[in-house]
Amino acid sequence: MRILFLITTADIGGAQKYVFLNAKKLKKEGNEVILGAGGGGWLSEELKKWGIPFFIFKNLKRSLNPVYALLFVFELRKFIKERQEEGAKIDAIHINSSNPLFGVWGLMFLKYRPKIIFTIHGLSYLSPGFKKNPFVKFFVWLTMKISLSFVDDIIFVCDYDLKMARKINLIGQNRGRVVYNEVEPINFLDKNSAISELRKIKNFPPEKIIIGTITRFEYAKNNEFLMEAISKLPKEILDKIVCLIIGDGPERENLKLQISKLKLGDKIFLLGPIPEASRFLKAFDIFTITSRYEGVPYVLLEAMLAGLPIIAPEVGGIPEIIKENQYLFKPNDIKSFIEKISNLISRMSGGQPLSS
Repeated sequence: MRILFLITTADIGGAQKYVFLNAKKLKKEGNEVILGAGGGGWLSEELKKWGIPFFIFKNLKRSLNPVYALLFVFELRKFIKERQEEGAKIDAIHINSSNPLFGVWGLMFLKYRPKIIFTIHGLSYLSPGFKKNPFVKFFVWLTMKISLSFVDDIIFVCDYDLKMARKINLIGQNRGRVVYNEVEPINFLDKNSAISELRKIKNFPPEKIIIGTITRFEYAKNNEFLMEAISKLPKEILDKIVCLIIGDGPERENLKLQISKLKLGDKIFLLGPIPEASRFLKAFDIFTITSRYEGVPYVLLEAMLAGLPIIAPEVGGIPEIIKENQYLFKPNDIKSFIEKISNLISRMSGGQPLSS
């Protein structure tokens, strides 16, 4: 079987890790696997090591611009048609982000149409936490609803998103299924080694409780909330902690300005992007994410694998995987976040074990 995985960007992220894991599995089972994306990155480089070819679709972009969407429709159609003519037809297309979903429009009248699978890693613009332009929300809903009518198998990574998709009439009541994400074993650095390596990047104060996260600096991840919340921690708690943030993204400069404005330069440290960042998770005493919306974030599963206590927002599929030692806070509620993290730090200061 010949399978084409499509994803907008190959930069490291949860959806990319999902594609990596599943592409490897299918390759091991004897299938021929191809990756298509709008550009190279972590995913394309890792899959090349497995002998999985990579194709760049120049019009596949992380954009709502309908011109790019239309150009990609023709680009994907041409790609599939050429392979059919060469006797190397694609049997299945597994789409993993909303931008390449529009490409299904160009496959309708092909002599041989591949089976189309779409994994929805999160509802994103259609989530209740998306508070930007309502016209954008409607446009995304309409185009996705039409596109999904051409999809043979719709997969959600959490039950919340499946129910929400049905509730907003994105899909019919009998369509869609849930397949929870897997996470591969990680060769974690031990705590002391991880801290030592991270201190080579930023010389943060020693002997502090480390609150950490691995994130992308963008609207969905709501990192500005974390900084605001830390600035409002009680002094007796603030004096005990530092916050390490691994990641990068378009809002980096804004976050640096916010740290400066809140006078948190000795408390919050932006470490930038780090290859294989999950290997450093055991440097943290507490792991947190503060997203506006999520499906089931891979990094949360990795933090659980590391045995870390977690503070996370009650959004998307997160409540479906939270365990005993981990805490949910109300989304965008600083008081709720402070209550949860203060409780954890107080327990930690009292010598009670937190990780499971």
